[in-house]
This record gives sequence, C-alpha cells and structure tokens, in this order.
Amino acid sequence: MAKLASQAEVAYQVDTTTFKPEVSQALDRFDVKAALNELKYQIEAGDKYLSKAKPWLLESEEKTKVLKPIINQVIQIAYQLQPFMPKTAEKLLDHFSQKKIKPLKPLFPRVKER
Repeated sequence: MAKLASQAEVAYQVDTTTFKPEVSQALDRFDVKAALNELKYQIEAGDKYLSKAKPWLLESEEKTKVLKPIINQVIQIAYQLQPFMPKTAEKLLDHFSQKKIKPLKPLFPRVKER
C-alpha cells in the first residue's frame, strides 16, 4: 500500500494533510467518480489559469509570481491523486517539491492513432 506524502516531504507550503472538502466528501460516500470529477475540475481550472496568464511570455520575476500558485495547485492535486494513482502522484510530488523544477518527462505516453 502506498504511503501518503507528509507535509515535511513537500517543499512548498501546501496543505498535504487533508483533501479538499469536495474530494473528501465524495470519498466518504465511496463516490469515486465524483472525487475524480472534482480532481478533473481542479486540473481544468489550473489549465485555464495558465492559458490566461501565459507564463511562457513573462520575464523571470513575473513568471515566478504566476507559476508559484499553479505549482502549489499541482502538489495539492497530486496529493489527492494518491489513492487512485499512487505511483504517478508520487512522481508529481517528488518532482514539484524540488527547489529548482526542471522539465518533467511525460507521465503518460502519447497514444498514436493507427
């Protein structure tokens, strides 16, 4: 069984001791689909934020301001993914908890159409 990451293992100040209420309540009801839908919503919100902020067009200090909240969000989402995808969540937590974050290899290989 996978061990949930502790706060001490995460460099950024993110609450990795509890799930967000929507996810927690869904899991309390054994409603896995609702919990995963909430995580999907959180991921989509982060994607919209990045699309709007366009950090790839910003200079270093501005870019850091934009990226810190999304890094925190990724860590929070990864923490909540642990019951469903423990190895992937662990890779995300390890990667985004580093002081200097470098590009990450894709976690899921792209499916080629035939």
